Amino acid sequence: MRSRDTTSERFLKGLTLGEPLGRGGMSRVREAVTTDGRRVAVKFPRLNGSANRAAVRALVRREYCFLKEITHPNVVKAHGLVRIPDDQAGPASASGLGMVMEYLDGGDLVSLAGGPPRIWVPVATRIVRAVDHLHRSGIVHRDLKPRNILMRSGGMPCLIDFAMAARIGGRAPGGGGTAAYLRREPARGTEAAEDIYALAVLVHELWAGDLPFGRNPQLADRERRRVFPALQPVPGVRGLRDVAEAVTDILNERDAALSRGIGPLLHALESVGLNH
Repeated sequence: MRSRDTTSERFLKGLTLGEPLGRGGMSRVREAVTTDGRRVAVKFPRLNGSANRAAVRALVRREYCFLKEITHPNVVKAHGLVRIPDDQAGPASASGLGMVMEYLDGGDLVSLAGGPPRIWVPVATRIVRAVDHLHRSGIVHRDLKPRNILMRSGGMPCLIDFAMAARIGGRAPGGGGTAAYLRREPARGTEAAEDIYALAVLVHELWAGDLPFGRNPQLADRERRRVFPALQPVPGVRGLRDVAEAVTDILNERDAALSRGIGPLLHALESVGLNH
């Protein structure tokens, strides 16, 4: 493993950093250009008061290893690791290590929420297929949401941000996640059901234009809101009823729906008939 990291770092020397592309609670991303003129994105960790340089570098390598293991057209490509002086990486970054990824310039999924099915159904289907691939590989993403899905030019969606990813049945990183996409029932270790639930929230959001339980749901509020607004059929689009049933079963956290895995939701989305 160490030799692969070393090779990647040596290959990626000479990056020229550009403008910031975004930031989150755990990282910031900047545009960069390689020595051969390719545009890429570089993700740097952000330190908090309890982190140390070695721990932060380990998290960068951990995410990189997950991405290098996954080969799927709807998962962002990781090109390698790079060492850059802290003063060049930007404020709050002091690990000296960044992850270089493909540059995605098509925006995120937020703008698709509430749009016509002909737009969001193909995108949702590709994302569910990608997550199915992750699960078959023994990996759970653990932070699925519209902002963690970016588009390539041409409209191809890509999963990003594997900082919270973990092996099924293994130990998961503490903290993180987004409240609106988390199950009511606490997870027993790392389970595929975490992603399945988040996907149901995501599909609901793309279809209805809003979240089924609000942006910051509390457990007590969720218990009172077991029945959320019905997903309305769209004239001329067959098969959405099956999607609505699959989403509803998952959001109600019925054991049978979660134990069946991602298959029923994927099958329902793949069966939707769209008029072009």
